[in-house]
Amino acid sequence: MNASTTTEVATAPSGQRRRILILIALVFLVAGLLWTLYWFLVLSKRQETDDAYVNGNKVVISARVPGTVIAVLADDTQLVKAGQVLVRLDPVDARTRLSRAASVLARTVREVRQERAIAGEYDAAVAVRRLQLARAEADLAR
Repeated sequence: MNASTTTEVATAPSGQRRRILILIALVFLVAGLLWTLYWFLVLSKRQETDDAYVNGNKVVISARVPGTVIAVLADDTQLVKAGQVLVRLDPVDARTRLSRAASVLARTVREVRQERAIAGEYDAAVAVRRLQLARAEADLAR
């Protein structure tokens, strides 16, 4: 009996030690899986370097019309599509230019009408002169 008691005593610490080692291995395995998941989801998309060159398109943006910017709808380095509105301008400036253009158009229309009236007067004067010429030729022929 003495030999079997010694065997039981020797196996008990060995079984507990084995459980502890399995638990530690599982902790390291879970930590490794979590680190791999973190690297795949977060760190793999991040690039670091001391000396890097990035190829990209630089596009100069300029306004088609002058005005005051009231809203910027795109951030720095944001991907934008062709035709996408990037800024909003103050409509007061556009309304001012529109009213100024309307007044210039109205003045031009008045000037054209006046020139047509003057041209009509000249046409009438030419018709009168032709009649006078015809009468003078008739008088000369007598």
